[in-house]
Parts: sequence; structure tokens; C-alpha cells
Amino acid sequence: MNKACVIKVIIGALLLFYITYGSAESIYQSKHNLSVSGTGQVKAYGEEEVCIFCHTPHSGSTEIPLWNRHTSSVESYIFAPSQYLASKPPEMPDGDSKLCLSCHDGTVALGNLINIRGRGGFISMSYDFLSQRDSYIGTDLSGSHIISIAFDENLIFEWKTIFRKDCLRLPSRKEILLPPTYPMGEKKDGIQCTTCHDPHDDENGKFLRLGTPDNYSELCQACHIPAKEGGCY
Repeated sequence: MNKACVIKVIIGALLLFYITYGSAESIYQSKHNLSVSGTGQVKAYGEEEVCIFCHTPHSGSTEIPLWNRHTSSVESYIFAPSQYLASKPPEMPDGDSKLCLSCHDGTVALGNLINIRGRGGFISMSYDFLSQRDSYIGTDLSGSHIISIAFDENLIFEWKTIFRKDCLRLPSRKEILLPPTYPMGEKKDGIQCTTCHDPHDDENGKFLRLGTPDNYSELCQACHIPAKEGGCY
């Protein structure tokens, strides 16, 4: 193996180490570490694995690859008013948001996993449901930013037509994601919980991708054009 190949292998190994263990390290110190080593009040009494509460390499959900949680059986959620949305939100959250709600809507026990070392079952937790904690969202989402809706030029144009101003823009910040959503069964880029929140990184607080819990402006203005730029907000 020549010197150039050796260097490439070393760089690749370092990148893999950073991606794997850098993300894991942030999880260990966050409230999403539900293992016995977790620093929050919601955690397992004995389970030492960290990733198991959301992920499994085998025998996971047939609905969502490698997902280790049962999704909610709730038949409907209450969404925020959507009279200004070109693409109406679905009756049910989809995509990444469905994963987040499998804990945060308070309907599925935190320790109720699909695969625990080759078998299903329950992990004993300090709290069985998040309905007992401040991170509980519930099934009434009317007080939260709408999720599982397509975000594209059609929506931007409709808002501009209604308000006669440039209100929305597609995010240019790399931190902001537009994960898939499936209106009428068609895959589109959309707004999900993971647009604003990174479940693996709590460096900014509340798992925010931009801004802080005390100042959301940077996060909001990634998509919403403020009045100082001639926008609606």
C-alpha cells in the first residue's frame, strides 16, 4: 500500500471515529441518554445500552428501518390551524416526527421496545411515560409548529400571494433539515421535528439545531423572513 492510500485510510478511520463517537458522546451527556448512566431524571434502572432505546441493528420496526420503538396507535392528532397552507397537513404525523412522538406524545411506555437483545419486552424506567415530565407534548399539537407538511416553492408562493410579502424561504443554513414527508402518499421535502431539533446533539439546549432556548430568532429566521428584511415577521 502506497503512502497516499495509507493517508486516505487513516483519514477515513478518523472521520468514522468522529462521526460515531462524537455523536455518541453528545448523547451520553444529554437527556436522550435513557440508560442507567443518563444524567437526567428519566432513565433506566439497570439497562446500560444507550442506543437501544431508539435503534436496533436487527429485528426492528417493519415500518421504519432499524427503529426499536413501537409507534403510537393514536388515531388522530390536533394540528395548528392550517388555512394558509398550500399542502394541508396529514391527519397523522409521518416520517421523523412519528419517531419523536413515539416517546413525546406520552402514549407509548418509554421502556416498551421491539428488540432487547433478540427478544421484545420492557425495560424498567424511573418514569414509564413522558406525560409525567415537562418534555411531554401529547396529541394536541395545536400549540406547536406544524409538522409533516411539504415545504417547497408552492407554499412560499402562496404565502407571498396572501400576505403580499416574502414571508418564507427555503433554508440555506446547513444545520436546518427538510426531511421527507408524504402528503397523499407522495414523497416531498418537509417540516418535521428534526427540521429544528437534532436528537443526537444537545449542545445548544433543547436539542436545537440553531439558536438557544432563550433566543429562537436564528432558528426561526432560517425559514421565516423577518420584517427587517422586508418579510412578514
